[in-house]
Amino acid sequence: MIRTYEQAEEVVSNGRADLVAIGRGFLRYPYLLLRWAKQAGLKWRYPSSTREPGEEVQG
Repeated sequence: MIRTYEQAEEVVSNGRADLVAIGRGFLRYPYLLLRWAKQAGLKWRYPSSTREPGEEVQG
């Protein structure tokens, strides 16, 4: 069972899998993706849940 970012990265980077499913981890800790992104040194931009009328959504 994959429990850490490092384990998931190793499995994918070594070609042992194309995809890593971490459903149990998400059930246990819903913010797992944010934790792993921080560990990987990625910058996370939180989406805005509100916007002004007429404001364009930038993707």
